Amino acid sequence: EDAMAFARRTGQDAIMRVGDAATHPEGGGPILDWSDLERCREPDLAELRKGLQHDFDALDGTGIGLGLNLSGPFFTTYRSVGEVPIQDFMVMLYDNLPLVEAVMDRQVDYQLRKLQAVIDLPIDFFSIADDTCDARGFMCSPAMMATLWAPRMKKVVDLAKQKGVPVCWHCCGKLDQVIPYLLDWGIDCVNPVQTSCNDIFALHEDG
Repeated sequence: EDAMAFARRTGQDAIMRVGDAATHPEGGGPILDWSDLERCREPDLAELRKGLQHDFDALDGTGIGLGLNLSGPFFTTYRSVGEVPIQDFMVMLYDNLPLVEAVMDRQVDYQLRKLQAVIDLPIDFFSIADDTCDARGFMCSPAMMATLWAPRMKKVVDLAKQKGVPVCWHCCGKLDQVIPYLLDWGIDCVNPVQTSCNDIFALHEDG
């Protein structure tokens, strides 16, 4: 109800429900080894569907749309593995790549099942959040992103696109390396475009 009131007062035509990621051990804490991964428990998809239905009922007749946020496998993994986010993830790419890949696979699997559980509902758009870039571009080498990240992310995008509604993308940082993937996958819009490290006019011309 607060989100709906805020949307009206600010002239927005939609609100968004934020979906949960699945890569945190039960009871909290980081993923440091395989036993931590085994302790991960996924959010209740029935509860997500119930919450969405509540939102649809509340928005009925208001003209305000409803979107669902999806979490990409890259940033959810670097936020959940190791004691120090990002830094420990970068080390684990070399010290324990199989664990990193397993965490990413688990996250992708959950996002796919989350989509399958709600894709029949009248969702107006999806927003996928996956911060893969910093102010210089991809956080990992383009070659590693092409093999580690892109095939996994494409599975989520492809299923979301089957709904036939706009699919938006959230990624901070310098976007020139990620934009070709977004164009290839059919992403409809991107947010944000940081002026400190992007030339929006050049990105538009290149796209």
